[in-house]
Parts: sequence; C-alpha cells; structure tokens
Amino acid sequence: MKDVVFLTDQLGRGGAETQLTRIAAALRRRGWEVGILSLFPRNDFEAELREAGIPLVVCEPSRLPDDRPLIPFKMTWRLVRQLRKWRPPVLITFSYHSDVIGRVCGHLAGVPTIIGSLRTA
Repeated sequence: MKDVVFLTDQLGRGGAETQLTRIAAALRRRGWEVGILSLFPRNDFEAELREAGIPLVVCEPSRLPDDRPLIPFKMTWRLVRQLRKWRPPVLITFSYHSDVIGRVCGHLAGVPTIIGSLRTA
C-alpha cells in the first residue's frame, strides 16, 4: 500500500516535473510510501527516483496502426489496475491530462481522495 500516489503526463525536465520529484523524494525521506504513475514514458528523473526508492509505473497508451495514440482504453485500465494494486488513500494529479484521466481512474479504483494539482496553463 502506498500513502500517496502522484499521476503526471510525463517526467521531462521541467518545472512541474521537478516539483513533483522533489515533493515525492521529501515525503519518502520522511517515511511515506510514495508511488508515481506517468501517462507517457519520458523520464529525465530516473536516477533521482531510483536513489529515493520511489517506484515509477508508465501507463503508456496503446497505438493505432498509423501510430496515433489510443489513449483512453488500455491506459485507463492500466491506471486503474495499478491504483488498485497500490491502494493509496490519496491520488494527486500533476497536470491537465493526468487530472482528467486521474479523476476517472481514481474513482474507478476506489481511491478515497483525489486532488487535482494543475501547475501549468
């Protein structure tokens, strides 16, 4: 069981992603069980997360034959399945797309508290 799970679009080296990584690492140092879910595979914080002992699960969307992402279906199922596995009492979303899908998936997975944390316009 995780104490808190963060959901983000991706972990490219940007301001919101840096904040997320720092918050997660600080909580982990204080003894919290923290997990991060990402919609897309970009991860520029791999070393920092590994060093802090924070698991990252990427729920990349399936693709259509012409390589366009088929976001809602398999990604939704992967997110719900991982949230049920981790059973967090709190899910914090960190960007617009993760907020939209996170609210749906968090509800389907039975997460009691879902916090939308939009950091960019």
